Amino acid sequence: MKKLTILACALGICCAQAATISPAYSTWYTVTDLGPIPGLPNQAGGMTFLAGDANTLLVAANSQFSSGLIDSIGVVRDAGGHITGFSGSATTFASAPYIGDSLVYGPGGILFYTDQFDHAIGEIKPGSTSPDKLATFPFSVALEEGGVGFAPAGFAGAGSLIVSNGHVQFCAPTMTADGLGTYNVATCTAGENIGGFAAGFAWVPSGSPGFSSPSMLVAGSPASALVGVFALDANGLPLPGTDRLVTLDVGPLGATFDPLTNDFFFVKNNGIHWDVFEVQGFAAPQQPGSVPEPATLAICGACVLLLLAKSRRSTSC
Repeated sequence: MKKLTILACALGICCAQAATISPAYSTWYTVTDLGPIPGLPNQAGGMTFLAGDANTLLVAANSQFSSGLIDSIGVVRDAGGHITGFSGSATTFASAPYIGDSLVYGPGGILFYTDQFDHAIGEIKPGSTSPDKLATFPFSVALEEGGVGFAPAGFAGAGSLIVSNGHVQFCAPTMTADGLGTYNVATCTAGENIGGFAAGFAWVPSGSPGFSSPSMLVAGSPASALVGVFALDANGLPLPGTDRLVTLDVGPLGATFDPLTNDFFFVKNNGIHWDVFEVQGFAAPQQPGSVPEPATLAICGACVLLLLAKSRRSTSC
């Protein structure tokens, strides 16, 4: 699917930069084309933010080729914390041959990605600059356009590995430590086919306007040129039947949320280079300290009792 799109763009068939929010969500959300990442090699793919550094974005480059790698690039933010562009030029973070359209952190700070040639899930441990393990992909069907992710806290199956295949079926395979700091991945039974293809997916932050139930964003489903919205079943897997958040002229790839703002990011080919798109409007992350600690609540309660007991005196706490 992606290779056909690239060929069409090379022939000049798709050069428009159309990206619009669906009317059902346009009250709350906006989409912005941030342009290409300076110095990034051709054919982008999965992306995520560097662990512990929200001002550095990791992006797959030379996706699906033996020269595949993960590049890093600094980001520029406005006064509200939203990303407005990029700083410097992309540099190599790690080699990742045949990396696909998903790149996420998992247990132990390991980077997980889809290897679309070896039919595997690549694992890169912290500090490594090349894959430490290729775990056999849990589906028996073709991997192309498949994805990998970990269910966030607050969602069904929190912490579980979630994968998709080229038939756009999802499942949650069991992971087991292999004693080397990486993980084996068991086979799993594919769920329902949601249609199209899944070139990256991510969970909608809880409390985001317009989403009445736990939902997932899937880049590319059910048609190649949209970011789809899917409700989740009791196991945290997407259900058939979709709405659309963003409509595009060609298929989007990758899917990640900014840890500082919960803005959503994906990449798209415009026939010449790969642009990064940003969708704003999701519920902001809960900031540390926004909920009083239990000890703080206890102290405040004691103060209230003290004030009541000594109502005739001026008491400070």
